[in-house]
Amino acid sequence: MVDLASTGDADLHNMIVASRAFVREHPDTVHRFLEAVVEGTVRFKANREEGLQALARSLQVDDPD
Repeated sequence: MVDLASTGDADLHNMIVASRAFVREHPDTVHRFLEAVVEGTVRFKANREEGLQALARSLQVDDPD
């Protein structure tokens, strides 16, 4: 777990929610998903411009800012 308030990212407003039943029934899926979220966050922070371009493509917007 990470205290998001301690990251210094004022615009970080993400939340991931899953029911206890889903977590209990699919622990491997939950684990892989959370690993992917962390990996994506690290990659975005390492190369913000690349991350913004990827988001723009995914969201189909012209201006990634």
